[in-house]
Amino acid sequence: MNTYGIEIEFTCRVSIYDVAQALQNAGVACEAEGYNHSTRSHWKVVTDASVRGGYEVVSPILNDNNFESEIKKVCEGLASINAGINQSCGLHVHHGARDLTVETAKNLVKMYKANESHIDSFMPRSRRDNNNQYVRTLEAVSVASIESADDLRDVSYAMGTRYRKINLESFWRHGTVEFRHHSGTVEASKIINWVKLTRAMLNVANEREMGRAANLNEFLNNVLGSAVDSSRAVNPRAGSMLAEAKVLFDRGHSNESVLDALKELFPEAKSLNLRRMNQFKKKLFPVAAAVNNSELVEFFMNRAANFAA
Repeated sequence: MNTYGIEIEFTCRVSIYDVAQALQNAGVACEAEGYNHSTRSHWKVVTDASVRGGYEVVSPILNDNNFESEIKKVCEGLASINAGINQSCGLHVHHGARDLTVETAKNLVKMYKANESHIDSFMPRSRRDNNNQYVRTLEAVSVASIESADDLRDVSYAMGTRYRKINLESFWRHGTVEFRHHSGTVEASKIINWVKLTRAMLNVANEREMGRAANLNEFLNNVLGSAVDSSRAVNPRAGSMLAEAKVLFDRGHSNESVLDALKELFPEAKSLNLRRMNQFKKKLFPVAAAVNNSELVEFFMNRAANFAA
């Protein structure tokens, strides 16, 4: 069973003890603690020097059976104290990876690096490129020359620092792979979708060699079903367009036929051409469907032409 560790950074105007009490009131086993890296059997609220005007709430080890319900309760508790975010806040997700291999780690780095700019596009500017000292780009990271199946440390050494959009150093301390890219959020739907998205990345990295032409369509297939529903909730027209495109693509229709169908169904598709259709299918469609983010939906609707095919 998949396991997860969630770290939610947030701002608030109440004490750390009031935060813990609010989460307890929401049905979460939670304690206020000093800053530490220990894994607990309960959620903990801790101080974090990188967060301005707030704290970090850290989960126990969660799994496929309980992570969604736990995240929803935590976010309900945070909402009760009017928790918010600022640019200093991030969302960090750890995935259990005790069986991580050299090839899986290399595949993950190559896959993420190949698609980093697209994932950047639905993050705020403070989490893009190299704009944040705690969330460094993978652009200069190279794992191509690492051959040894016995030395996984070489892959994490190639990263240079744990403050990357992916952190592999956490494997040596916790047996996890940490995704640090996402901006701070106290919205349960965004957190849950990001957990699913990053799990899908790790699953596919473990299943096959990705190669340099890795694309998001392959590793997102198993999360598109629920993700389309999430996007529909944010933007009904965009969500419907995504759902229709997903059905047509799954049935093996060509870009031309999908484009014609979308133009008939949706005014928003009138500006699409085949070049944009190809981008939409390979890049924008799966990412927008997988992430409950209205900014990204608007991005692919209005600026699809800016993507490289």
